[in-house]
Amino acid sequence: MSNLEKARPIEELFKELEAKRLREEENKKSVFGIFWKMYYSLRNTYNWLSVGGPMDIIRNIKYWIQTKIRGWSDRDAWSVYGVMSKIGIIAMDRMMKNMYSHPGNITSKEWKKILKKIRKAFQYSYDISCGIKESYCESIKNTFKRNKDLDMHMITKREQKEMEEGLDLFRKWFFYLDD
Repeated sequence: MSNLEKARPIEELFKELEAKRLREEENKKSVFGIFWKMYYSLRNTYNWLSVGGPMDIIRNIKYWIQTKIRGWSDRDAWSVYGVMSKIGIIAMDRMMKNMYSHPGNITSKEWKKILKKIRKAFQYSYDISCGIKESYCESIKNTFKRNKDLDMHMITKREQKEMEEGLDLFRKWFFYLDD
């Protein structure tokens, strides 16, 4: 049977849709419909409360106040390297954009390269802190090569070296990181 043989007049389809809508309205008015309406509203309220709900709002306000008063919150202390990486990325971008000064023993071009390497290191460490990537580990890498089902977004050996180099540069040039 082709689609043309199944075709029906549009008026018939509208009548079916209207009948379906009326049945749904009747179900909502019945005891069954009221029961489901209560169930879903209670379930959604419970889900909101169990996930955090009002306590999340209160906690976020507390963390915001802590940040305004002392410059950091308890939440920041849970992942210091994540917070420092995030700040480092922003600071390096700002320093490369403004570039007011550089250490006297190197050129501004060399200083910009150093800042880029430091920024890249902060980006890798931020990706690791957020769970986007995992830190490089030879034994884990070999395990995941053998098992193709496991998906592990691990930074490469080259990226690990770049991150270590950038963090070493950060340590070396720490007292020169001012504009």
